[in-house]
Amino acid sequence: MKSRYFSFSFLAIIAIFVSRSFPIVKTAEIPMPEEPSGLYATGSYLYVACVDSGLRIYNVSDSSSPSLAGTYDSSGRQEGLYDVVVSGNYAYAARGVAGIVVFDISVPANPTKIDQVAEGGGECIAFSGGYAYTANSRGMDVYNVGTVGASVKSATWYANADSSTFESAVDIAVMGSYAFVAFEDSGLYVIDISNPTAPSLTGRYLEDDGMRISAVAVNGDVACLSTSDEGLKIIDISTPSSPKLSGSYHRSGGGDGWDVAVVGTNVYLLYQEWGVYLIDISTLTSPSYVGKYPSGTSFGDDFRYLTVAGKTAYVYNQKNGSVYILNAGNDISVRNPGIPDYATVGHIRAFWEKDGAMTVFHIITPNGKHLKCDILLFSANGRCLASKNRMSLENGQAFWKPDIALSPGF
Repeated sequence: MKSRYFSFSFLAIIAIFVSRSFPIVKTAEIPMPEEPSGLYATGSYLYVACVDSGLRIYNVSDSSSPSLAGTYDSSGRQEGLYDVVVSGNYAYAARGVAGIVVFDISVPANPTKIDQVAEGGGECIAFSGGYAYTANSRGMDVYNVGTVGASVKSATWYANADSSTFESAVDIAVMGSYAFVAFEDSGLYVIDISNPTAPSLTGRYLEDDGMRISAVAVNGDVACLSTSDEGLKIIDISTPSSPKLSGSYHRSGGGDGWDVAVVGTNVYLLYQEWGVYLIDISTLTSPSYVGKYPSGTSFGDDFRYLTVAGKTAYVYNQKNGSVYILNAGNDISVRNPGIPDYATVGHIRAFWEKDGAMTVFHIITPNGKHLKCDILLFSANGRCLASKNRMSLENGQAFWKPDIALSPGF
């Protein structure tokens, strides 16, 4: 599927008008030398952690033309990186059972290792307030990284009181005074880190019939869990000592949830086989589908690892060895000759090509009214040929009646 700017040169155009439905489009691919183990995006850069080749930094200021900005090559040094998080001029990477490493990334073309701690570690990492947090089979390790060049492991929270092996943690997130550690089979743990040198268990979420968590993302009073068999779980964490289920979303037909990210009320849920689903959780008890990449019902890819910055998502496709850059909807001003003059000037919320000959649109009119039409089919000169339902304004006024009607299966 290939995205492009609006043009009326296509032979046919399809338009879908719904109040909260638009696609996610791929703007570029970044070939990878190996499968990444962690992705993190912020500002104009994408940071990629690799077990063999170290840290790779890409300039993504132009999402259609990314470029390699710099690398820290760890091949041959046995410094495999499993995950990475960035704050200011520093990147913090988890090294599995070999602690963490700190990079100075103030000059992206020349990332420099400036510190490391060889104790503890894990395969997932988070950062907050001068401390880095890693999750592992024991529980969580805490590192004081506030003084450049003098990082030290300052605490460990054990999932089991006797500090015996529990199970591998799959993800960790930090929000305010709490860390959220997700274990694949034993649930989500809420850890009080108001005193980072003495973390303590506050609450836990685990369903009676069990669930398999693959990742966690937190925003405000909500923790979003991706699961390998039940899709998205939305957890109310407003009372940290008593996290509870608010809502859930799972695509029809199931799928293996791999990763999750949350930006405001938008949740990006990554299915390994099906790709990225954008879910609206403005109503926690009733999350709704907004869009997905790839569109349609394509199956057979192998998507892994996800990070989101603003309206741009980055996901690794193992099948072709590339990180995809995905845009989740920017407004573009246009005039559509197929729409009557009194409503021509509007904003295309999002668009994408389908089968090389048709383009899908979601348009918002200047007065804020939403046009309602499942599908419109235009001729090359912009004349409306057909629609599945008649287009109308929110107040029900007919916009126009198509020349012909499409079959329900169109």
